[in-house]
Amino acid sequence: MPKRLIDRLRPDSIREFRASAKERLADGLALARMGRRTAAIYLWGYAAEISLKAWYFDTIHFHHDQPIRRVDLRSAARQCVAWPESVS
Repeated sequence: MPKRLIDRLRPDSIREFRASAKERLADGLALARMGRRTAAIYLWGYAAEISLKAWYFDTIHFHHDQPIRRVDLRSAARQCVAWPESVS
């Protein structure tokens, strides 16, 4: 019996983010060569987002194989996005 998708997933880590970004970049290039520019741009944006996550966690000295949990991602979002208290 094949493994369920959830059982095949590995925890996020800097190494996983970087590998995933490289894959999405390559996918985008392949789509661009086929004339699927909108899909390519979407994947390149996704690759940029993943690369920024890897950069952030590298900057705060996470080990490259250290699991990045949801709580870590939420904390990163709070640290990086300063929303104004009120809008005038």
